Amino acid sequence: MDMGNVEPASVSTTVPEVACSVAEKHQRSDDLQLDVEEGHVRVPAEKLRKIIEELVDNACKFSEAGKPVQLRGQLKGNAYVISVVDQGRGMTPEQISKIGPHMQFERDTYEQQGSGLGLIIAKRLTELMGGQLNIRSVYGEGTTVELLFTVAPQSQG
Repeated sequence: MDMGNVEPASVSTTVPEVACSVAEKHQRSDDLQLDVEEGHVRVPAEKLRKIIEELVDNACKFSEAGKPVQLRGQLKGNAYVISVVDQGRGMTPEQISKIGPHMQFERDTYEQQGSGLGLIIAKRLTELMGGQLNIRSVYGEGTTVELLFTVAPQSQG
């Protein structure tokens, strides 16, 4: 995909807006913790919105009300790193390695229902936009999903 003419997305505007909307939908607004630095990434805003929506939706679904869902965004050199951190049920290394369109994790154990596509949608969109999505998780303790995107200069005018 040619990213040359993409209007850069403002992370500090887009991420909080989407995260607050998703948290409100799950009645988890009080659990949401935001710490997002100013910055722009070479990703269309609508794609960044969809990625963040999927990740925050998962974090809210698979962690208990009252436990924090954290979103952090910071510049690191030529990269902008966005982290979504929850204290939910976590995943095993085997589950992480099998993330795909038909993988659902222990649906009989948990009441949340869904297509099981949230992480794969976020991962594929991130990769299509030239970014990286990394998952660190401890089963029974929580998950951190880290997105890395190329920093874009702010558009002038």
